[in-house]
Parts: sequence; C-alpha cells; structure tokens
Amino acid sequence: MGSERTFLTTHNLCIGYPAKGGENRLLTNLNLSLRESQMVCFMGPNGSGKSSLLRTLAGLQKPISGSVSFPGADHSHRVEHKIAVVLTDRIQAVNLTVEEVIAFGRYPHLGWNITLSNTDREHVTRAIDQVRIQHLLKKRVYELSDGQLQMVMIARALAQDTPILLLDEPTAHLDLNNRVEIMNLLRDLSRSMHKAILLATHELDLALQTADRIWLTGKNNTILEGLPEDLVLNGSFDEIFRFKGFDLKTGKVIHQPFRNISIQLIGEGAAYLWTKNALERNGFDVSDVRQPISITVLSDSSSLRWSVTRSEGVEEVSTIEELITSL
Repeated sequence: MGSERTFLTTHNLCIGYPAKGGENRLLTNLNLSLRESQMVCFMGPNGSGKSSLLRTLAGLQKPISGSVSFPGADHSHRVEHKIAVVLTDRIQAVNLTVEEVIAFGRYPHLGWNITLSNTDREHVTRAIDQVRIQHLLKKRVYELSDGQLQMVMIARALAQDTPILLLDEPTAHLDLNNRVEIMNLLRDLSRSMHKAILLATHELDLALQTADRIWLTGKNNTILEGLPEDLVLNGSFDEIFRFKGFDLKTGKVIHQPFRNISIQLIGEGAAYLWTKNALERNGFDVSDVRQPISITVLSDSSSLRWSVTRSEGVEEVSTIEELITSL
C-alpha cells in the first residue's frame, strides 16, 4: 500500500452534456485518481452521472471543463493504449466467434494491414487464459449466455493490454453465481496484472466486500471517495441512498417484532446467525440476555439441533422450521 503508481488523475473535472439554453452539469470539481493494483467501485443513484463519467475518462465524451491526465504515460500513445472499456452496448455482429471478438481487442495496436502479429496473438491467448474461457472459443456470440458474453468482453479488454480498465455495470442481468465470479475475477486481475480497474455497479453487497476503494456520487454533484468500510461507518452510504428498512452496518433487512415474544438466543457461528435471522423474520424479539424462552444452538461434527427451554420444560428440534413451529 502507498507505493502503487498513479495511472489516471482528474483535475477540477466537470462532466455533463449540452442542454437547451446551457449545460446539464452532472458532476463537478472532480479531483480523483486511479492507482495501480486497485479495484474501485463507482456507485450512486440512477441518473447521477456514472456512465457519463466513464465515457469522459475514456475520451468518448468531452468534459464541460477540467481535464484528465495520465501521469507517467507516453504522450505519443492514444487513449486506447491506456484505457480499455467494457460498456453495456450489445455486440451487433452476433455471428463472430468468441476468439474473433477477443482478437478485436488488439485493433488499436495493429498496423495498416490489420494483421495480427505473434505478439498480438500472445496477448489474445493470455487474455483467454486469464478469464478461463478456452472452452468457448469456437462458439458464436449468439450462442453465449449473458454471463459468458460478459467474460468474453472482459477478455477482449484484457487483450487490449492497457493499464486501466473501465467497466459499466459488468454484472447487470446476471445471476448471483455469475455476479460473484465476475467481481472476484476483476479484483484478482487488478492485483495479479497490476491494473487500475474502475467499474460502475449497483452491486452494493459485493462492492463492499471486494472493492479497494469506493467512488460514491454524493450531494452537490460531487463524488465522495474512500475505503468501503469508512463510507459505511461515517454514514455516507445512508445519506446518499436513504435505505428503507435496511441496516447497512449489519447488512440485514430490519424486521419489526410483531409477536410480543422475547427470546434469548445462545450459540455461535453460521447456525446462530441464520437462526437469529429466521426468528426475527418471523416476528420474535431476539436478545442475548435471559428471557422466559431460551434457545441454544447445539452443533457438532455430525449434527445440528436446537434446545428450547421454557417454564414447562426442555425440547429439542432438528430444523429451524420445527423450531419456529414449536414456538
């Protein structure tokens, strides 16, 4: 920490787009940086400027004012030699094979004859290996699932061989398993390939567990940034998203007890946490101090069970469903 190179900086950057009678400024006074070996998750409400900022950083959209610079980069290189982008646009040429799509990542490096050199082919092969999609190479785009296509687009960006990778909603429309796989892949690539990765995402739970830093669109058209944990504990997330019935500090939906029954729960580990969740979801007030009803989670290497103690005696059950029914 602290010795990573800075790959990108913004200087009083203001982004937006022309509007009738003036300008629509989405984000202003941005002084941000992307550093080597870091994955940054960019979060905020819909319409707050996340996609516009990504496009501005990539040189696809002009800023209203301010600038983007690349410290230490060769100024003779084009932006596409510094930044690879994975946007939400769908591929139109659906008859291309996966291998052909990934090879397009080398296009910014090709000469006038548009022929892949041995070096280009090495980059393509390395990208395929990094994303582990060798089994998809001969498939055509229309044959891929959404998750597989996202992996292919990430491989194409890696084949471009840039220090910076920008992604817009890379986990959109994917199931949980694919979302986790892609977030873990990007985090691992940032470290193993020493890249700066910035992704706009709505995956709050995954971002908090995988990101090195968070950019959070805040009030007054600016961006708050910091470690995920700091932004949770100082209330920044709560202020921006105004969660309704969700406690970000515990990561749980807030349940209101409606049975007027207090229960002492004794135990530890995953079984304790899921038991507490089930009891609270079913309207019980769960406490760790003595109550008329006490439940102890009993677990060993071969079994899991629950002991319920109340004035009329002790009862053991073997599932949470049986536990809830007995109460």
